[in-house]
Amino acid sequence: MLSGATAQLHAPLPFFLVNGNHDGELGSFIPFRESQEQQDGSKPVNFARLRNKYFVNPKPSPFYAGNSDTAFPAVGDLRNYYAFHWGNALMITLDPYWYTLSHVHTSPWEWTLGIGQYNWLHSVLDLSFANLKFIFIHQYVGGIFGTDRGFDGNGDETYSQYFEWGGLDMDGTNQFLLNRPGWEHGPIHEMFVKHSVSVVFRGHDHLFYVGNRDGVIYNTLPKPSVADSTFHSLDATRRGYNPDRVYLTSGHTEVAVSKTGAVITLKSYENNAILHQYSVAAK
Repeated sequence: MLSGATAQLHAPLPFFLVNGNHDGELGSFIPFRESQEQQDGSKPVNFARLRNKYFVNPKPSPFYAGNSDTAFPAVGDLRNYYAFHWGNALMITLDPYWYTLSHVHTSPWEWTLGIGQYNWLHSVLDLSFANLKFIFIHQYVGGIFGTDRGFDGNGDETYSQYFEWGGLDMDGTNQFLLNRPGWEHGPIHEMFVKHSVSVVFRGHDHLFYVGNRDGVIYNTLPKPSVADSTFHSLDATRRGYNPDRVYLTSGHTEVAVSKTGAVITLKSYENNAILHQYSVAAK
């Protein structure tokens, strides 16, 4: 699941989950060529059933937008991605796992939101008049290449240029239309720029980092459940970051929203001290 982030506007947000790679809901482990019974007994489906039992994410309603796909009767409403407005802020969560149907050994293009989630994302952004827009996703759809991390969805904002997320192939040529024929809204980052997304919050890399590309802030969040980071500068480099620009620390991130913007604050695991803070103006 995504490392912890909370938002405050008169009342605390409900507690919802964002799927992560260790939550087990991986499309590559669903036996799509087999019977419905075998699909319903697969690990991803069982994990989704448990999530929906103990941590109830939103399903589509007049207040919440979300996944209306009910392809797995044993799960019912999958609730793996959803969006809602909270004051003047739009919150969108995304899931890169259910629709990535391979183990991604050969190319980062195999990472995908799937055409349904992609079109849903565009419609939510296109219809929103919010002047703060936040994206929550555990990792890139695509991400780092050229290190021993393989194609594991890591990296700073530099890697928002590539694959389904940014459209470029590893050699720097634009291959989006070739790899995503019929995806008419362009790469994901391009969609974020067009619709004035404020911040993309991500987990996965176990460090705190803030970068900016084309006016979109990419904020990687640390692992909040340990007293000290288990990673060092070498790990930051392997995961696609400049180690001089990261906080190798533990803590949680708070998002305080107002009419004029938002303040994002990293606080220490140990004593709640402010470790880093930045502001985002309403667009």
